[in-house]
Formats: sequence, C-alpha cells, structure tokens
Amino acid sequence: MQRRFFTPLFTLVILILVSSTGTLPASAQTSGSLTTIGERFTEVEPNDSPAQATPIAPGVVRGSLFPANDWDYYSFSATAGDRLYALTMTSASASSSTDSVLELYGPDGTTLIEHDNDDGSFSSNASSIAGAVLPTTGTYYLRVRHNQATGQLFPYDLYMHLQRGTPGVESEPNDDPSNANPLPASGWVAGTFDVANDVDIYSLELNAGDTIVLSLDLDPERDGVEVNGRLGFGLFGSSFLAVNDQGLSTPDSEAFPFTVLNSGTYHIYVDAPAAGTYQLSAMVIPAPTPAGVCTTYTSSDVPLPIPSEPGMISSTLDVPDNLRITDVDLLLTLNHTLMSDLDMVLVSPGGNAVSLFNDIGSNTSGVNTEMNIRLDDDAALPIGTFTVVKDIVYQPEATARLEWFEGMQAQGTWTLQLYDDAAGDAGTLLEWGLRICGEPEQPPVAELACPANTRPAVVYSSTFDDDDGGFTSSGVENEWEWGLPSAAPLDDCASGNCWKTDLDNTYNASSNQDLTSPALDLSRYVGEARVVWSQKYQLERADFDHAWFEVRTTDASEVSRLWEWLGPTMTQNIGNPTFTLHESAGWARHSADISAYLGRTIELNAHLDSDDAIQFAGYAIDDVSVVACEPLSDLVITTQATPGVGTSPFYNFPAQQHLLELAF
Repeated sequence: MQRRFFTPLFTLVILILVSSTGTLPASAQTSGSLTTIGERFTEVEPNDSPAQATPIAPGVVRGSLFPANDWDYYSFSATAGDRLYALTMTSASASSSTDSVLELYGPDGTTLIEHDNDDGSFSSNASSIAGAVLPTTGTYYLRVRHNQATGQLFPYDLYMHLQRGTPGVESEPNDDPSNANPLPASGWVAGTFDVANDVDIYSLELNAGDTIVLSLDLDPERDGVEVNGRLGFGLFGSSFLAVNDQGLSTPDSEAFPFTVLNSGTYHIYVDAPAAGTYQLSAMVIPAPTPAGVCTTYTSSDVPLPIPSEPGMISSTLDVPDNLRITDVDLLLTLNHTLMSDLDMVLVSPGGNAVSLFNDIGSNTSGVNTEMNIRLDDDAALPIGTFTVVKDIVYQPEATARLEWFEGMQAQGTWTLQLYDDAAGDAGTLLEWGLRICGEPEQPPVAELACPANTRPAVVYSSTFDDDDGGFTSSGVENEWEWGLPSAAPLDDCASGNCWKTDLDNTYNASSNQDLTSPALDLSRYVGEARVVWSQKYQLERADFDHAWFEVRTTDASEVSRLWEWLGPTMTQNIGNPTFTLHESAGWARHSADISAYLGRTIELNAHLDSDDAIQFAGYAIDDVSVVACEPLSDLVITTQATPGVGTSPFYNFPAQQHLLELAF
C-alpha cells in the first residue's frame, strides 16, 4: 500500500489513503457500537483547590483560566486499576497563548500521579494524558493550569474518560478500511506496531453530531519504552485527518476530539515509524440538547455565484417564529476553487454582525474546493484546524462566538455575507440555513418554579424608559449614562431608554466604572429568586478590558458573577479592500438564579474596566427585573356579607405589599 503524506500544519496532518482494493462500498465497512458515552459539564468557580473542585464524570467540561494566576481543579470517582484518558483542547481560546498543563492528583489531592504539558495537538501546546493507572479506589483530581503563571485560557475544553478491566486485542491484518477491526464496544483496544510504519485501522458507527474523543497511549507499560505514533480519523473523501505531536515528553500520547456531521461508519488510523505497543481508547459524546424547541430554517435566496473578482455577495433567510434564542448553529454548503479567499459574516435581524471565519481552508487552488459544514459552538474543534471543510461540524474561528446571538430575538431577516478577497478564483453558494433553538417570550415571573403556598412576585422592575430606575454609577473615568445611545454598533436600546458606558462614544481608557441598582430587600421571599436583564456589548479581548454583571449583598460580603466577558476582540478586518467589521452581541435577554440570596438585602452591579489603549462601544443594560416567590401567608383574605348580594372577598395586604394580580 502506498501513501502520500501532505506537509503538516503544525502537528496536524492530512493522510491521503490509496487503497489497493479500490473504492470501498459501504457494505464492506462494519463496526460495533460504543458504550463509553460522555456527558457535558460546565466549570463552577471557585475551583482553585481540591476542596473546591468541580465534580465531573466521563465527558467534556468547558472552563476558563481567568484572570491571571488561575487554575482549575476537577474531581471524579474511580476504582483501583482504572486507566484515565484526558486531554485539553485550547485552540478555541481567544487569549494570546494556548499553552496548558494537565496534572493528575491522587485522592489526597497532593500526590502527583502524572502530568503533561505539550502532548496535545489542538493547539500544539495543549495537553494529553493517556492510560494513567489509578492505584486505589477513591476520588481523584485533574488540575488544568497555564504553563505561565500569568497566562490565561478562555475557554478551554477538558475531555476525560476511564477504562476498566481488559482492553480488546488488535487482530491483523487491519491496515486498510476493507479489513478494519471493529472497535470493541468499550472503545478500548491494545495493539502492536509489528514493524516500522505498520498501520492499524479500526471502524465504528457514529450518529450525526456525535463527538468522538480518541486517546492513544504510546507507553501502556509505563516502562519508558515508547514510540512516536500518529493518530488519525476519517475518511473524508480519501483522507484521514491525523495528529502527530513532537513526542518530547514521557509517557508519550496523542489526543484527537472530533465532531461528525453525518451518521455512518468512520475509521480510526494509527501508525508509527518504529515497532512498539499502544492502547487506543475512544469515548463518544452525543450532540447536546439545547433548551426550547429546535427548528432548522433554510434560505430560499440560493444558489448565488461567488464572482472571481474581489467583492461581496449576500443571501437572506426569514425566520417567522417569535423566540428567544437558546442556541444557534449555521449550516453552509458552497464550492470555491480557492477556499482561503473567503470571509463569512452572519448578520442578525437586529443588525449584529459576526465574522465566523476568515481565510480558512486550502491555500492551493483546486484543492478541497467543497464546503459542507455546520458551525456549532459545542463542536470539538474550530474551523481552520484542517484544510478539509466537508462533512464536518466545526466551531467558528477563535475570534468569534455563535453564543453572541443567544438570548436575542430570532424573528426577522438574517443575512449571510460572503466576501471574496482575491481575484482569479470563483465558486457558488449552494445552500445555507440556521438551526435555531429557542423559547417563547414570557414575563420574568413565568421563569419561577414556586413551591406550594407561595406565588410569583415582582421585587423590582424597570425598563428605564421613563427614568433611570434608581440606578447610580461611580468609578474612575466613569461614563455610565442613561438615555438613548447613538454610537454604532450600540446605537439603540432594548426598549425606549437604557444605561450605557457613554451614549455617544466609546468608553474611556483606563476606566473602572460601576452601575449599581438600588438596594433590594429579599427578606420575606422564599423558594426561588431570579434576576432577568437585557444587555448589549462590544468589547476588547477579555485580558485587556473586563466586564461583568453580578449580584451582591449590600455590604459586599457575598458576590456572585452572573455574567462575565470572556471573549475575543469584537472587530475583524475582512474583505478586499480591507475594512474593519464592528461586531456586537445583543440585545440579549439573560436570566440567573439568585436564590442563594433569599433573606438578604442585595444590589445588582454592572461593571466595566479598560486598559490604556483601544476602546470600543462598550456595555449597555436594559429591562432589569428581580422576581421571587412570596408566601401566601403574606396575603390575608377576609369576607364580608352584603344583604341580598352574597359574600364578597376583601384583600388586606401587609404594609409595603407589592401590587398583585389575582386571577380567579
């Protein structure tokens, strides 16, 4: 069998497989079903010690090392003899460095069992631990930190799973998809590279949207004798996508998470330049199920030619449903003879423009000319990782987030803009659409799940249309202002008037400014409390300028961040001639549980601080409500008999009782 190897992109390789048996029919490909299934988790701060570790199970957790000098602990349960497979994916981080360190600690939280710096490949400074043996039954800890004390990662993904018992055993020959070994149901197999450049191929079935997490242990005996193997996944056309880190640390490993677009049979490829042993482990994480109802809307404004001269084409899509977005994915099919010519922008009905990719794909005319992708923030890898862009689910580039559309109104006309920034190559926009998950508009009190003998109540509410809602501002270079903004892209309010950091310009350099609500008494409420607010923002990268929305007790003894800016700089240089696209997020509705503050007096605080260079449109707040459950005992009902009329109810409210609507 002959293979041609393309020049690697950092540690990433595209392997073109030339099979001696020709094209393989689908009937020749067999696979088993994996039972190693992962879940999705979110980091919970604070988690900078074993005592505060975020509990996880096999799956993926998205976290951030932010601000500087942060590290994150995660805890999981294991049985003596289990083997751990874990990796970080840092390619989507908006920070200036993607260098993680992954450490495995024993049940005492201090005994270091194994660690890794650079065995990962997404990015080349990501981390991978494969096959570490856990000696006793108990709770173990993974710590993620940056390689530099002041370094930051926002975000990173940590994948982990365990294997227990005995792996399956490779069976030769298996050097071609036609004779691939079906991967055992456990996803775990032990193999041998019998000779130099030996190839082993395994097959498995995946569902559309599944994320497969592959981990290759290249020193399963932990005897220091290892081989610098490669790990691939495919096929995409005739290509395996492969990773091959430099193998500088011991024990060596490879790690590869990947999200597939279509259901079907897929293959795993491993090889090495020398003889040796390995253990391969795989976990599947099903596609997430967002809140609300999910609908796919497709544009009828296609196909459209992409001219060979520099320029822009736009296509529209109408969404008829009145929903608040909980999740949005972009579906895109096109062809172009030089994919790296293209920049793509999605514009919401409210005018928010987000550049989801810029000059990705092959730099060689006529190579990888077909694109058929879904862009999804929950995918394993950002677009641009490989030059192949067909039949794959990617995240947007690290410079953008689809989550910037979450909380916004879905209804209206969406626009896809494609910029071709060079002459000489052309193509066609064939299809595009949006999968939008959302929930109907509802008043804030409808979000409460009040216990028996209580009812939803409004503690505080202001649209800021007629007054400032009692909010006050303070700080250095403070520019929080109430009114109607006029500086694009933050040149409107969710309704009427709102609060914004400078209504007609950018926020100031070297600022530290706070917008604070009046004190809100939650002493008589029980069960559940929530704050609901709308916001819009355009900000510089999160390690330069900071913003958050928080709840705190009035003495500031307890503080909880309800939202925090952890994104990239919200501008992109695109097109030809090049221009600066100003991105923005919002107006988006946010909701957070503040039940931990029941019985106390609280205040809400919106914050922005900036460095000494480069300012943007800023941060704006509107439509703030605090709702909670009040006991029915606060409401006294008496009756009075009226001759000839019957009994009439009278409602006697305690002092300071808020207005209620009583429906019969």
